[in-house]
Amino acid sequence: MKKKVLFLLMVNAVIIVMIVFGLNIFFNKDSNGFEINDVEGSSWLESVDNDLVGKSSSITNTDGVDLVIPEGTTEIARNAYKDRTDIKSVTIPSSVTSIGWESFSGCTNLTSIIIPSNVTSIGTGAFKDCTSLIDVTISDGVEEISTQVFMGCTSLESIKFPSSVTSIGVDALSGCTSLKSIEVAEDNSKYKSIDGNLYNKKVTQLNQYAIGKS
Repeated sequence: MKKKVLFLLMVNAVIIVMIVFGLNIFFNKDSNGFEINDVEGSSWLESVDNDLVGKSSSITNTDGVDLVIPEGTTEIARNAYKDRTDIKSVTIPSSVTSIGWESFSGCTNLTSIIIPSNVTSIGTGAFKDCTSLIDVTISDGVEEISTQVFMGCTSLESIKFPSSVTSIGVDALSGCTSLKSIEVAEDNSKYKSIDGNLYNKKVTQLNQYAIGKS
């Protein structure tokens, strides 16, 4: 009789754990409230103790995480690292071709980012409100900068768009209050930089004034 009761208690405990875990996945959140996007089978995301983390990420010092996304990854999903205030740098491999909506939005301790040349599009708000971001390198090959990509990056002082960029969305640099210089490659067919401000190629439209200029 005692063995039967013990067995039933163990079964009930297992069922409760499964229900709690299942509800977390159902609502697409990890235990910190971060969204979980296609974790199963992902080459670059994993769940550790039901928390969403990047594979191959490592803490190099007490200041935060240097995130390394493995080679072979082709897409960084929407909201993948949103509001991860522990991340201070990200290494994106050359295999990545797209960066999703708000994937690093709100990473307030992120200081630098290099967008590799195989990335063709950067999604809406991908680096929005990354208030410590000071160093951005956009490699030649990137074509689309969506709306609000660097919106609210208040520490960003300069940025250069390569010749490959053909579309820069509305408010891509809005709220970048320290921005003093917007450069564009001379052979870019769509955009031009004059006095550090962003114009269309024909200079009939001012797309973005560098609002940090004195």
